[in-house]
Amino acid sequence: MRVFGTPNMLTADGTDHADLRTGIAPVLRPDRVSRYIDALVRPIARDYLARLTSAQPGPNGEVGGVAVARVARAELMSNCFEPVSVESLRRVMGLDGLVDATALRRWFADLNFGLTNFTHDPAAPDVADATNAEIESVLIPLLGRLRRKSDDSMLAHMLWAGRPDGDPRPIEHLLPSLKVILLGGMQEPGHAAGSTLLGLFTRPDQLARLYAAPADLAPLAVHEGLRWIAPIGTIEREARHEITIGGVVIPAGAQLEVVIASANRDERQFANPDKFDIDRSSRAGSSRMAMPASPAGSSARRRASRHAGPPPSPVTGLGGRSHYAVPARSS
Repeated sequence: MRVFGTPNMLTADGTDHADLRTGIAPVLRPDRVSRYIDALVRPIARDYLARLTSAQPGPNGEVGGVAVARVARAELMSNCFEPVSVESLRRVMGLDGLVDATALRRWFADLNFGLTNFTHDPAAPDVADATNAEIESVLIPLLGRLRRKSDDSMLAHMLWAGRPDGDPRPIEHLLPSLKVILLGGMQEPGHAAGSTLLGLFTRPDQLARLYAAPADLAPLAVHEGLRWIAPIGTIEREARHEITIGGVVIPAGAQLEVVIASANRDERQFANPDKFDIDRSSRAGSSRMAMPASPAGSSARRRASRHAGPPPSPVTGLGGRSHYAVPARSS
């Protein structure tokens, strides 16, 4: 895969996948996440919300990229949810002082342009390649320092977790998965928060209940938001051998786009599946975010998403990523 390289968490199997997972999992285990996620994400979320409600300028003198005197309306996805998600990941990865949230969001856009280039834009590969080179110019020196002196960041764990003393993972072995994390993990908590709020806007009765009991209902709302609009709805796979599914013969070597989000709208599992409903008794949703085939990061994503007229119709991107705006008006 040109954009990420190999091996990476999306495509690796067997021992490669197990080794990469061992490096990532310690920082993202539910017990570990519960110790740091609230203290990490809540202040960031409150900061961005304060900028919107009081029109205080951001680090570069803007609110959502535009200098304003008062904010009565806001597009929450780009002005709050996405930057909170990106800033949180930046700190977990230990990138403070090396790259800002604006650059991380640009990396995301450029990698996504190269990855989902279904229109065959000739510029897309060059854009992704240039961004890959920029990413490596930041990450390789940092990983080199962490090989010499470790810390408690995600990158340090990826180098050292589960390894014999004095034998960190090779840097080139980690770069492809780090690019996957930068593309998938950066935005997905924000997109999950957006899906959840968008769904709640369609159910004002449930939104009112959540205001009254956030500790009890926010987890259910986020889970339903992930089912209702999965931030990533497809994964790519290659058939290793011929197989028949649903009467369709898939030949060996076929490139597949597996629409895993369809499981979240399965009428056999969910009554009225197109409706957002936090009271569903089923918890069988198959929404996936940064790393298919691995629960690593699922707890962090859900916990981060909790902090973070009629709504517009969601539009599912060709690459399976949900793109939409979440407008809101302050009262």
